[in-house]
Amino acid sequence: MKILNKNLELEKVEKGVKMMRKVGIKVRGTFLLGIPTETEEETLQTIHFAKKLNLDFAKFNMITPYPGTELYQMAK
Repeated sequence: MKILNKNLELEKVEKGVKMMRKVGIKVRGTFLLGIPTETEEETLQTIHFAKKLNLDFAKFNMITPYPGTELYQMAK
């Protein structure tokens, strides 16, 4: 997630999901695929992580690089 400037700790995500489920909150997750430099293995890891979380709903989106962003420049 460095490429997206996201400092995400998966352990904290897992803990947060467990806490929400414990108190009866339905949990949804949105995951980005197709990030530049992402390997097939990393894509599969993302899908596996989503399954491991046992979410009520999971959504997978292909990343969209918008003009004027660093991501757009990388994708050109």
